[in-house]
Amino acid sequence: MANPSWTLQGTLVDGAGKPVAGTTIIVSPPGIPYNTPWGSVIVDPVSVTSDSKGYFAIQVASIAECRWSIKVANADSVLIPDPGPNAVVDVRLITPAYVPQSQGGKKIAQGVGITGVSFTSDSKLLFSLGNGMSLPALDIPSLTHDVQSVAGRQGDVTLTADDITDGEQRWGAAVVNTSSEKGLTPFRKAVGSGSATVAVVGGSSTEGAGVSILDKRWQDTLRDSLRQTTGLTANTGVGYIPARYATGGLYPTPRLMGTEGTDYAFSTHSGLGNRGVEMKTSGCSVVYTGREVRFLTIHWLSSSTKVGVFRVTVGKSSPITINTAGGDDAVGKMTVDLGVVSSKDIKVTWVSGNPVFEGLTLDTASTGLMWRDATHGGFTVGNFLSGVGSDKDMARLGLAALTSAAPDLVILNLGTDDMAVIREGLAESWKSKLGDYLTALTKAIPNAGILLVHDPMRPEDARSATPPSDDPKKLRDFELAARQAIAALPNASALFLSDLWSPINTSVKNPTTPVEQDPIGWLADRRNPSDVGNDLISSHLTEKILGGLEASRVTSLSSAVSQLAAQTKGGDDGDYVEATQLDAMSAALISSSSGTLLQTQGDLRWVLNSELDNMVERTVSNTDSATRFTLNNVFASQKSVAEAKLSSQRNARAMTVAQKAASAGTLRVAVIGDEKAEGAGASAKDKRWVDLLQKRLREKFDPTQSGDQGAGYVPALYSTPLPQVASISGTENTDWSRIDYEAGPGIRSVELMTAAATITYPSMSFRYLTVHYTKRSTAGVFTVSDESGVVDTINVSSTTTSSAQKVIDFGSWATRSVTIKATSGTPRVAGCLFQTSLTGGVTVADFAHSGHTVEYFARGMSYKGDSVSDDYNLQSLSGFDPHLVVVALGMNDMAGPNWGQQPFDPSAYEDNWKMLVAKIHAAAPKAGILALHSAMRVEDARRASSNDYPEKLQIAENAMRRAIDTDALSSAISESELWQPTSSSVANADSPVEQDPLGWLNGPKTPSDFGHDRIASYVTDKVAAGVSSVIASGAQTGAAFANMLADPDSAASVTLSHTYVRQDCLAGLTAWRVAYHTRGLKAARIMVLSSHEGVGATSTATRFTKLLQDRLRKGEPGGLGWVNAAQSVPSIPQAAKVTGSTKVYTVGKGISGTTLNLDNGATATFPATTCTSVKVYYTKQATFAGNADVLIDGAKVGTLSSAGGDIDGQVATFTVNRGSHVVSLQGVAVGANNFPLEAVEFFDGDENSGVHVIDATTQDQKIKDMTTTWYSWDTGRWVAAGALNPDLILVYAGDADWLANGIAFIDTAVQALIDKIKNSTTGPNSILFVMPPRPVPKSGSQAGTPEEYAYLQKLLQSVALANPDHVAFFDMGTQWPRLQAGDSGFGLMSDPANPQHYSDKGNTFLAAILANLLAG
Repeated sequence: MANPSWTLQGTLVDGAGKPVAGTTIIVSPPGIPYNTPWGSVIVDPVSVTSDSKGYFAIQVASIAECRWSIKVANADSVLIPDPGPNAVVDVRLITPAYVPQSQGGKKIAQGVGITGVSFTSDSKLLFSLGNGMSLPALDIPSLTHDVQSVAGRQGDVTLTADDITDGEQRWGAAVVNTSSEKGLTPFRKAVGSGSATVAVVGGSSTEGAGVSILDKRWQDTLRDSLRQTTGLTANTGVGYIPARYATGGLYPTPRLMGTEGTDYAFSTHSGLGNRGVEMKTSGCSVVYTGREVRFLTIHWLSSSTKVGVFRVTVGKSSPITINTAGGDDAVGKMTVDLGVVSSKDIKVTWVSGNPVFEGLTLDTASTGLMWRDATHGGFTVGNFLSGVGSDKDMARLGLAALTSAAPDLVILNLGTDDMAVIREGLAESWKSKLGDYLTALTKAIPNAGILLVHDPMRPEDARSATPPSDDPKKLRDFELAARQAIAALPNASALFLSDLWSPINTSVKNPTTPVEQDPIGWLADRRNPSDVGNDLISSHLTEKILGGLEASRVTSLSSAVSQLAAQTKGGDDGDYVEATQLDAMSAALISSSSGTLLQTQGDLRWVLNSELDNMVERTVSNTDSATRFTLNNVFASQKSVAEAKLSSQRNARAMTVAQKAASAGTLRVAVIGDEKAEGAGASAKDKRWVDLLQKRLREKFDPTQSGDQGAGYVPALYSTPLPQVASISGTENTDWSRIDYEAGPGIRSVELMTAAATITYPSMSFRYLTVHYTKRSTAGVFTVSDESGVVDTINVSSTTTSSAQKVIDFGSWATRSVTIKATSGTPRVAGCLFQTSLTGGVTVADFAHSGHTVEYFARGMSYKGDSVSDDYNLQSLSGFDPHLVVVALGMNDMAGPNWGQQPFDPSAYEDNWKMLVAKIHAAAPKAGILALHSAMRVEDARRASSNDYPEKLQIAENAMRRAIDTDALSSAISESELWQPTSSSVANADSPVEQDPLGWLNGPKTPSDFGHDRIASYVTDKVAAGVSSVIASGAQTGAAFANMLADPDSAASVTLSHTYVRQDCLAGLTAWRVAYHTRGLKAARIMVLSSHEGVGATSTATRFTKLLQDRLRKGEPGGLGWVNAAQSVPSIPQAAKVTGSTKVYTVGKGISGTTLNLDNGATATFPATTCTSVKVYYTKQATFAGNADVLIDGAKVGTLSSAGGDIDGQVATFTVNRGSHVVSLQGVAVGANNFPLEAVEFFDGDENSGVHVIDATTQDQKIKDMTTTWYSWDTGRWVAAGALNPDLILVYAGDADWLANGIAFIDTAVQALIDKIKNSTTGPNSILFVMPPRPVPKSGSQAGTPEEYAYLQKLLQSVALANPDHVAFFDMGTQWPRLQAGDSGFGLMSDPANPQHYSDKGNTFLAAILANLLAG
């Protein structure tokens, strides 16, 4: 037969476009056996020489799946896939060349390039350009067909006509770098040696701007992922932590103590990322809290000018003294072996002089994967290259610190800040500076590889916000320039995050909140990636860095294949494959494959090789069928293990919902499963893994047992032979019957047919009982009773059949039994959920059913003669409103449909998983899904029948993972990670002890108590991964909480670690954040509406409003600020000293609703304070209007009149020379007239800048009162608020409503308040609702129930979620210890008998939390 072939033809030219004659073009495949129509062969290269006009043509054998290398002379090659038989491919090839002198004389190409293509088949064609080659100003002929890429490899190009820009004639984003692996080679070699070091250089987003906590940064999750995947797990330390981060609002960070300017100064002169601290006095210290370390490296600036001594103390050990004296400025560091790994606080303290402390490196081992963070928020490539300002040594010392770290890989993440600079020739400047910095890196660290990670497009560019500086083409120009910059470097590669995400080109109303441009939530703000974006970046980099890990990690591959071959007999002729043959083949496989086998912790695993199947087939093509089958299974199973692992890592974010819920205080988990989840094999209910999961999650997240401690869901009748909890009187099928196809969690219920049938639950501890039953057309009534008698009566009658539930409050938490009895008809009862609290803690509900499969739960099938409806189970699931749904299935599915009568169908299994996931999302749209796949069946392990085979588990797991892999809220884990049956043949299939030496099983397929225990621990670990060990709301233990409060200044940075602040509830703070970060240009004003005016504080200076202003100013200069003339309650400390006849009115006048009315001769004198001007706020009134003289330092400077109608918001400004001044107002009235004074505001040069807090608090103020007209606030407070036009309205209230039993119609009041603010102010502004911790009402009060308080909290949260453009919500209760009668809450409360008001410490703590939230 004729050999099928294709034709490659075209012209060869140089960089100037001139023909190149007499040059050889070589076309060759990789040197491994290929299956061809004429057998399995190693295909030889073919070559041709260009003629005098540069033309060439060559016939090439057509081999499916082959990638052909086109090579010219000694240049790097271009790679294309076989286009198919009889195809004709026309190309224009370019030899290595130099740009003409007129274009700068720079070398532009290391390898051969392709510029024009046309072909005659519909094949896909892949083009990759060597060594980052980029070819501007080339003449690209029109394309006759779209050129598409083969997905899966960095370096592939999708080239269409759209990529050719009219008039510019350049490749743009189509030019890529096939040598993208070269920058990773040093790291991969280092991995093979057992130890590798990675350094990360970048700006704000790389340092962590945008993440909720530092552990969510992509560099941190990448570090952990690389350690796990490469097996370099000896070192678990976090690596380098600077003395301070350049990006504000990060957590957790070292605590820098002291006053900037006095005790310390920030230093950008030296160190990794140039983030040091110059220590000046004993008031300066840096505290690192609780990180694992054994090998501690201390970093400082060795200098002859910044000379001094500091000490480093680890826990209670002897301090390490560092003297920074040296010669010229240089790197100073010392590593100390602490002997053992421990987690202790590390404190760095000043001793003498002015030493520069740079940071600490925390490693737990001397080998493994080391991580060095050299980022600096706000830096561009120019800063890393040349420094900042006049400090030219800054770049040298930063590079020296990087060199000292001796990295094997430098990840350089830049682009966003560089593209934000507005000037001509920006891309050329970027290319020049980037090239110079990369060259400097290469010279300084010649043995390191460099991976440039280029940021994606800015939203401003996508929508051309400010043309021409903001332009969608800018990214293409920058990426092209980046490719050119790395082209000539031997150890540099590039990845482009535009492959993952780009903003949508949409015009948006608010350019600082480009949500319309970012529907997936990549961004946390207008330029920095969120937790979601960081997670995607980390997963992408993990795959790319490991995608071609070279043979240094696969030394055991040949021997493993050889052993397999030696054990594998051949066909009927008795031949078998020689080990040496397979050894040679496997070596070829390693050397030629772009994919690679990776040995990790003793297992052979494939990492991301799309050609695996074909390569395995080629490797074993000369072997007999039995050997080929075995080898295929070995390679396929190892590939699936690796793919499954990477898939699980990519989807780790699916646990976010559960982790957020746990951190917020309440976690509800539903378990959908088969007989194992229902408890088969366990000796008792409390031995089931579902019950143990509930117990361990509570131990993890609610150690103080402040939340739900109930038994969870208990069905009336388990469908598995587990010791039943509830007892049913009467005779089955006469007095009662099982219903296995209808309502309730797990589709299990009992029909009560006669009066003799009762369901009795033994004594259990609970307060709330949720009864699950069936609504249906058949009439029926049942009662629910405890020892005291009937508690509730439920009528099940309905026109349609559905799952239903009812919550019954028994009034108190107590131990009692429950009896359910039919009083008429035949009601069906599914079971009861026992809870001690409806909010707080952990509740796990069992939705399992023995014998069920994924198909049963997803589709509803015929079961025991009845039609099973999946809808009923999902209705119950929706009512439970879980945060996490664990789906523990697979065992019965792998047996095959119809109880094993048909073979297992992977395709149908995958479809069933997809449908079940979709239906769970529909029933519980906010829940994460954790798929727990069953382990291998013992029948499969021993090949009990033709339908039983060990490979089935991997096939099934792969099908399940494919089904959920793209679902952003799903994760996958497998029981097979814990246990697998052995393949021993056993005599008794019902007692497979030989297959189960661990005692995992109790019976042929269900776990023993041991197995249940292990599954529970495994799932607990997965759910709790990365989550704090305590829930914030009331769960902080006394010692830990007291320690946190011992240093009030640390509260702001520490406290938010105890909860996950929902970012989606804080979106409405955008306007405030803009105002706060531009406070140097325009004053940022906060109006505080609160029910807490200051009862419990000892002075005006210790009230939270004043402390909040101080903290937000961060030491910036400013005046005393807002001072109310009077407080609504006499016990609250008053700022003004009052003499003469006065009255305090609390009828809604003024911004706080309170005025001090001065009669004739009465005075209000404010404390002396430094100021440059003062503003006096007062009210005009229609009757009893009087005057007041304004006195400054006793001298009259003006007279104010209150005459002119009831008008609030009056203000008079008086300017003074800067200095300490005393301001007084004296009433000048006739008869009963008076002057209503609201407040005085003091400025010290900050009239038009800084932070100003407007105190509009009123003791016991209710949300409903804030909008009432009864208090005249329409003409009072809101007029004044409109005149002040604050950037943030902070509403710290709701507790007074609850204490007064005022929750009714609260939803209307909240919306009215939002409308009132909107109508009174001109904006843009933010509204922040902060829910106070729940107070303790006094005996006999009319306070609402805890459930009503929880309702108010959820209401405010929902309002924020519904108005993300301007409304935000934060629950202060998650930060506070649970308040109890007789307890001061670690001194936070001033009235321990019934804690409602805050002490000075409480005010400090409250201000710290709010400041941290608002400055973040």
